[in-house]
Amino acid sequence: MPTKQIYIFLFGLFVAISASSTMVLASEITATCTGMFDLDIYNFVSEKKIQVIEKLGEVQFVQTEGFITLDGSFGEMRFDLNSGTLYANESDTGLYCTYRGL
Repeated sequence: MPTKQIYIFLFGLFVAISASSTMVLASEITATCTGMFDLDIYNFVSEKKIQVIEKLGEVQFVQTEGFITLDGSFGEMRFDLNSGTLYANESDTGLYCTYRGL
């Protein structure tokens, strides 16, 4: 392979790798929440601000560094990503959540 073609190939490879590393892919997040008698599983798509969540209906989804907050006709649910606590309308539900996809 001539030198010029090698440089063009390497430049193209560099551009492809750079472009792929800056792409933002929608992240699917699963919250598995358990308590004494409960097992609730919630699935979110991080890029969708309005989405339909099973058992909750249509919600407004907001993800910050430490929380996922869902607002809907049921009120507010807040998932503490650090402690695992699930809050409903500012009250601790007694459920502990683990997360996949963060």
